Formats: sequence, structure tokens, C-alpha cells
Amino acid sequence: SGLLAITTMVSADGPNYMYFATPPVSIYRPSGDYLAGAGVSNESGNYSSTGALLYTSVNEVITNDSTYLIWEDLTSQTLFDLSGIAGSGTINSVTLYARLDRSGLAGTIGWKWLLNNTVNGWVSSQTTTTSGSYITASSVLATNPITSSSWTWTDLSTLKAGIYQSYQSAAGRYLQVSQYWVVVSASSSSGLDVTIGDTFRMDVLVNQIGRAHV
Repeated sequence: SGLLAITTMVSADGPNYMYFATPPVSIYRPSGDYLAGAGVSNESGNYSSTGALLYTSVNEVITNDSTYLIWEDLTSQTLFDLSGIAGSGTINSVTLYARLDRSGLAGTIGWKWLLNNTVNGWVSSQTTTTSGSYITASSVLATNPITSSSWTWTDLSTLKAGIYQSYQSAAGRYLQVSQYWVVVSASSSSGLDVTIGDTFRMDVLVNQIGRAHV
């Protein structure tokens, strides 16, 4: 399966020339708890609803809100290992996703996206929520916010990602996260060139190309 990108191009072939491609989009989920490094602390105030390692409560493929992490203490932070990130081509973006909720008493909590650590890594601006039900939040990073340069595969091979709780309107309000994942989108050098009037069929499920009328 994949995403279909269609770009109209003006070239020697004329304005009706089009390029169809399936850019690689890969999803990475936490593979471990990151416990070392400057400014990093999976604090004791962060705990799993299952009593297991923290990452195991948020790395499921199918959403399961009955298992989650709680950021109980103000300024609590948790970082996850993301093993196996590798690829080729130009990286278009890295998107962070989290399914989160405000648990405990009614009120407001604030949180920030976190990469690598709070000292020489990156911490986003604060987002607040008063919701008492789960929402899916995301942050699209077109460039590496730590280096202010384009993403490289080397950057991603050592990336640690997580969340930092930055605000509680009063005691008894906690950040709760049931799912966390990272999506990497990269450009592909391969594709299918067609012009208006050409015939083609793309079977996305089996990744085959046949012919049919457009």
C-alpha cells in the first residue's frame, strides 16, 4: 500500500505531462525506553498503566486506550528509542504523533514534543488541553529542529522522541498518552510517467501496474 502523489509539470512534453509516484512513507513505533543522556529523565512520576516498561503501553499498531502512560509530575518527560529507521532518497518530513488525554481532575495540562533531550535536543512550544477524552495530536517537522538543516538518515538512525509535560493548572491533573508513533516521508526517484490519453492501472495492494483507460 502507499500514497499516490500527482504533480502537473510543464516540460518539453507539454502542460498535460504528469508524473505519478508512490513516495515511501514509513511508520516507526517506540522500541524501548531511552534512559541515558544529558537532560534526559524517565522520571519516577511517569508510569505505565500495566506496570510494564513504559514504551510497551504506547507502541501498539491498533489503538488501545486501555493501556497508557501517565505523566504525573510537573516537568516529567519520557523519551523512546526508535530503532530501525533507515532508508534512501530525500527526506521530506518527519511527523510526530501522539494519542493523548487529560486525566484526573478537571483543569488544564500543557505538554511539548521532545527530541533527544532537553539540553542539546529540541523541545517544541507548549500545547495545552482541557479535554477529558482522547485526541490525536501531530507535529510536522520539514527540517531537523535540532540542526536547523534538512533531515538526514544519519539524524534519524539515532533519533529519540517523546513528550515533556510542562504545565498543570493545579495538582491532580495529568497528561495521559495511549499511543505514540513517528512517520517518515521521503521522495522516490521511481515512478510512472503518463500523458493525457495514456492508459494505465495501478494495483496498490499488490504493487503491480497494468493497463486500463484513464
